[in-house]
Parts: sequence; C-alpha cells; structure tokens
Amino acid sequence: MNKHKKLRKKLDTAIDIFLRDYREAETGGGYAKVTWEDFHQLHEIINRLVELKCQTDADGDRPMWVHLTNRRVHVPNFYTDVPYDHKSPSKEVLQALLSNLETASGQMDTFLRCYDIDKLPSETE
Repeated sequence: MNKHKKLRKKLDTAIDIFLRDYREAETGGGYAKVTWEDFHQLHEIINRLVELKCQTDADGDRPMWVHLTNRRVHVPNFYTDVPYDHKSPSKEVLQALLSNLETASGQMDTFLRCYDIDKLPSETE
C-alpha cells in the first residue's frame, strides 16, 4: 500500500471516530457539548486532509491553515486574512490590516463597556 493510501485509510478511521457519537444542542438553544478531545480530533482530520492534498514547502509548511474556535468558551475571531505582499505595500494589505484593527477595537470597546476594569481579578491575586 503506498503512502497516500495509508494516509487516506488513517483519515477515514479518524473521521469515523470523530463522528461516532452525535451530540444534540442543549435545551433552550445552547450549543451542543464539545470537548477538547473533539477539537484535537478535528484538528488532526483537517491536517490529514491538507497532507493528502498538498506537499509541504521547503520549511515544512503546508499552504492551508485553519483556526478552530470553541464557541462554547470563546468568541470567534472575525479577522480578515492579510495578503502576502513581499514587494511593496498595497491597498489590499492596508484595507485588511485596518479591518482587523477595527474588529479588535470594537471587541475592546465592547469589553470596556461591559466590565468595570477596577473590579476585574488580576493574575497576582
């Protein structure tokens, strides 16, 4: 069996394990339960998919990257991908960076409006 077929078999097995138990949404409209093991398994599935599709570059990196967010415990990031522009800055790069700055600023504004900073616990307490 060649390497590609072995990787495909491992991927199929990983998908079967990941989908073994289906989880219903919580009563009242909450998200279904998600464990960190679920995240690890899904991350491995995605990595294997990309590994089957694309060879690595000289540094060992693959051309696709995925960020997963557990929406039960984290706010999803709505950031714009910043285009590579190795030669000179472009309007597209500037627009993406400004969009990301605006998103971060909006999230900080919401945080500051919702919480009394003086009453937040510090890590030294």
